[in-house]
Amino acid sequence: NNTVIAIAMYHLNITVNDTVGFHTSGLLTVNVSDTTSPLLSIVLPTNGTSTTNTSLDLTYTVFDPNLDSCWYTNGSRTTNTTLGGCANITTITWLEGEHTVSIWANDTYDNINRTDLLFTIDTIGPSFAATTNPVFTTIAPVLYDVNATDSTTLDCFSVNDTTNFAMNCTGHLINNTLLTTGIYWVNITVNDTLANQNWTTFFVN
Repeated sequence: NNTVIAIAMYHLNITVNDTVGFHTSGLLTVNVSDTTSPLLSIVLPTNGTSTTNTSLDLTYTVFDPNLDSCWYTNGSRTTNTTLGGCANITTITWLEGEHTVSIWANDTYDNINRTDLLFTIDTIGPSFAATTNPVFTTIAPVLYDVNATDSTTLDCFSVNDTTNFAMNCTGHLINNTLLTTGIYWVNITVNDTLANQNWTTFFVN
């Protein structure tokens, strides 16, 4: 080829002759095809994102000189949703929990590419493990461990009664002053890294 050849089927008639004028010819078919998959990349959100935004938009870039179509699957990859004009994934309300989205693109020569995205929708506060009303037979120190779990990551615990108690971010409740005999009601709050909160109340005897 002496120029850039477009993807197509070319039919050539090749002729050869000798120096005394005899010649013959033959047909040759040249098939110039596309064997390169579309370039496909997710822009937002970043892989592994956790968010409270249930209307999260998924944006991506795709390029192929012979681009044909785009589609995506969520979770099991068993149901395809066509993206008309290879548009971004918008106007979807995502359910609570973890999502694995696969975006696909193909060209008119059946070259296919796929890219995957994992993200988590978390709008629910952490869950407390069962708490009891602790009884202490000594007034110092009072030490009690509060546990909680979350679908993303726990951030910190806090206690309402900061006059008598202190609490660190790992859930350790301790008295920060000398306590007298009695019952102390405490309200423990915990939040995750997305600022979802939950609370529990118990008494320290």
